[in-house]
Amino acid sequence: MNKMQRALLVAIAAIVLGMLVYPPYREVFGSRSNNGYCWIFSLDNATINVMTLAVQWLGVLIAGGIGFLALKSK
Repeated sequence: MNKMQRALLVAIAAIVLGMLVYPPYREVFGSRSNNGYCWIFSLDNATINVMTLAVQWLGVLIAGGIGFLALKSK
């Protein structure tokens, strides 16, 4: 593993952690719902939209894996 790959892994980890701390949420008010992003510590009656978060993580991991392989030294 070279320096660029290591830096990319640190960046991917930071992005995934950031997505965990500021996740997508869904809040339901009777027949209405509110979707958005919020700090995880300030979610009151909202639930984390796990499917959206998983898709975002998957996208970051796929793009990061492609970048990791592209930075492979010969």
